Amino acid sequence: MERLTRILTAVAAAFLCAGVSEAARCIGNEESVTVTVAASGDVNADEMIDARDATLILEEYSVVSIGGVSGFTVKQLESADVNGDGKADSIDASYILSYYSFISTGGNKTFTDFIKKEY
Repeated sequence: MERLTRILTAVAAAFLCAGVSEAARCIGNEESVTVTVAASGDVNADEMIDARDATLILEEYSVVSIGGVSGFTVKQLESADVNGDGKADSIDASYILSYYSFISTGGNKTFTDFIKKEY
């Protein structure tokens, strides 16, 4: 019975991790599964909101704005659309760069709290 429980746990972990996108990280073992999804603004899911995230948004925006095909996953788009208007554009990148500047100069708000004040 213990062997069957371990097998079922491993299968459940694999199943849960299978749907995780590139913008998320999935860590699983026989005991537990942790799924971490990128936070708003953290487009590359490195647990930091910085100029790299803004750069990814601007690169994506430059492709999509001339009719190109989006390279973002659904999760990346959700993370990139910080103002909630349904698209990843220069406005979102600007919010991220403003926050990065704020944090770099000693600011201590979360990105969510910072954005609430901005718009």
